[in-house]
Amino acid sequence: MNNDEFTSKIVEIKKEFQELGKQVSELASMSTEHLEGYRDQAMGEVQEMKEQASREVKKHVKQADEFVRSNPWAVIAGASVIGLILGVIISQTKKK
Repeated sequence: MNNDEFTSKIVEIKKEFQELGKQVSELASMSTEHLEGYRDQAMGEVQEMKEQASREVKKHVKQADEFVRSNPWAVIAGASVIGLILGVIISQTKKK
């Protein structure tokens, strides 16, 4: 192989590497776009779940508030029984 053939092979290889570099760059760009799309979709789903959870919590808080307002003595009695049970349990563990 003479000098001219060697030089032309080098130029040909350089062009192939440049083309390969462009293709890799395009693939990376496409992957980035897909990842951004997935990220945006996931963030939208997370936001929707957050809003749904917030609505559910508000609904349950409202139900609890209505129950306490309509049955205050039952709630007081229940809390007293729970406090008594916890007090007994705690006092028993301290004796051991």
